[in-house]
Amino acid sequence: MTEGSRSGRLSQTPQVGMGRGGAKRAAPRFSRLTPAARRQEILMAARRCLAREGVGGFTVAEIAGEAGISNGLIGHYFPTKDALLVATYQAEADRLLASTRAALDGMEEAPDWRLKALLESAFCPEIFNEETVATWLALWGQVRTNAALREAHKQIYATYRRGFARAIGRSAEARGLDLDAVALASDISALIDGLWLEWGLDPQLFNAADAIAACRRLLAANGIDLD
Repeated sequence: MTEGSRSGRLSQTPQVGMGRGGAKRAAPRFSRLTPAARRQEILMAARRCLAREGVGGFTVAEIAGEAGISNGLIGHYFPTKDALLVATYQAEADRLLASTRAALDGMEEAPDWRLKALLESAFCPEIFNEETVATWLALWGQVRTNAALREAHKQIYATYRRGFARAIGRSAEARGLDLDAVALASDISALIDGLWLEWGLDPQLFNAADAIAACRRLLAANGIDLD
């Protein structure tokens, strides 16, 4: 059965519901979308629910209401809530990766430029904003207790740290420094996460420029001065 025919049977009496906190949810639309577009729609709805309500808002009913579709249609694309949670995490990681790639595209080949671009991409407006940070805070809170999410987290962060380690290694080599690029990449990654966490709890503490400056200070303390 196609999504269109499935949707047609389920859309008998669409209602406008209320989300948590009294937020009005869209009436189910059951519009015909390609499978890829529908999947993306569900993921974006899941993201909005996480950002707005935390993991408490990450329910099939809440996400379906946010997307304006039936609960059953979510199950058609994501067989379990865990599968949807992992897919949401992966989608957020892909957004970060896309931001990093955009920052590196067409950049100068000097080693320091690559490292600067990686730092700046972590705090660019497209991803360093209240909705994205709130989404990550909600996801991080589930990593420790959700085995599937924990495995996805390990793989995603291993890739992220390797990118930093390569950039740090190039900058260190250009300066004739003998340092552990892998360990320093882990430190930088932890600092970036900590800054995201603190900013997510209180956006008045500092801005993106302050966060980048903090990362630069850590690198400078290890002999890599990007100024």
